[in-house]
Amino acid sequence: MFMVVLDIMFKFLECVVSYNRDGTCVMVPPFFINLTVSDVSCICFSTEDGDCISETCDTASYLLKLEDKLNRLLRPIKTSIGEATYNLLTTSGSKPGFLYGLPKIHKLGHPLRPIISAVGTFNYNIAKFLVKIISPLTINQYTIDNSFAFVKEICSLKPLRPITMASFDIESLFTNVPLRETTEIIVNKTTTLTLNEFGLDKTTHGKLLDIAAHHSVFTFNESLYTQVDGVAMGSPLGPCYANTFLCYHE
Repeated sequence: MFMVVLDIMFKFLECVVSYNRDGTCVMVPPFFINLTVSDVSCICFSTEDGDCISETCDTASYLLKLEDKLNRLLRPIKTSIGEATYNLLTTSGSKPGFLYGLPKIHKLGHPLRPIISAVGTFNYNIAKFLVKIISPLTINQYTIDNSFAFVKEICSLKPLRPITMASFDIESLFTNVPLRETTEIIVNKTTTLTLNEFGLDKTTHGKLLDIAAHHSVFTFNESLYTQVDGVAMGSPLGPCYANTFLCYHE
């Protein structure tokens, strides 16, 4: 039974064999290979040809630096955001995210959807906090709450002639969202009145967005990586960033 399950998993992953220097082999999913080329960059490089050697990477020290950066940013606004919120957002003893993939069984070849489990990461709580501020920017006259609302809306239409309904999909939406541009959109579109409700100003808001969205640190195959562009599926900010970007350009 165990071998059957392994066989099914490998078929889903369509694994590629990668050989380590010590002669051992690792089954590497194609999405990971693509990510290392386009969407993520390794934090710890130790050779001239860019090989990422996990033994040279002090994960704990790097996470401490990120935690310190966030905590130093929060200390000056402790009074304005409130002690309870401050205690919730400050971080210590965090861990990197974990990259895994879920097969898209409805698509040919069952490609994997890369997901980063962000629970427990240093910026997870700050990301959840920022979602409440960003949410008003994720809706416009073209958005609907759910499929029931969509059915109700199209049933109310009374066209005078036959019409055709078309559906468009954006391929790999999350990883194609431009981080810098979307962060600037959020900072510029969020009103001062909204920020005052959360005890923030525009400058601090922008810095919090930067540390929450631009530092998705995760592990895969015992190596440490960070996503350099696009939003991570699994982060609380993922849907907000994607929807904000689309609503702005619609």
